[in-house]
Amino acid sequence: MSSGTQRTCQGPPSDDLARADTLYRGGDYATAAALLLTLLSSGPLLPGARRLLGLCRLREGQVQEAIDLLDAARTEEPDNPWAALHYALGLQAAGRHRDAADLLRPCCAALGPDPTPWLNLSC
Repeated sequence: MSSGTQRTCQGPPSDDLARADTLYRGGDYATAAALLLTLLSSGPLLPGARRLLGLCRLREGQVQEAIDLLDAARTEEPDNPWAALHYALGLQAAGRHRDAADLLRPCCAALGPDPTPWLNLSC
C-alpha cells in the first residue's frame, strides 16, 4: 500500500494500533503511518499512536514532521520515558545532540537495565 492510499480501520482502535506497530517493526512505515493517521483522526487518542507515527516519519526521513509529532507525543505522555527517548531520537536526527542528551540522561535511570538510552546517549 502506498503512502497515498487511504486505509480504513478494521477492528477496535487498540487492535489497529497493535497492527500499526507490527507494520512499523516489519519496515512497512508507509502503511503503518496511513493506519495511524486514520486512527488519530477517527476517535479518542490512543497512547502511543502519535509517537509511533512520529517514528514512522523519522524512518521515512521526514525529520521535522517527526520531531513535531514526537514532541506532541511526549506532551501527551509526560511520565513515559519511551516518549522522551523517542523525541530524543528525532532531535539526534536533526543534529540537536545536546538537546537529545538532556532528554536521554533521565531515561537511563527510568528504563533501568534497558541499554537503549545508553546506546543513544553515546552517539
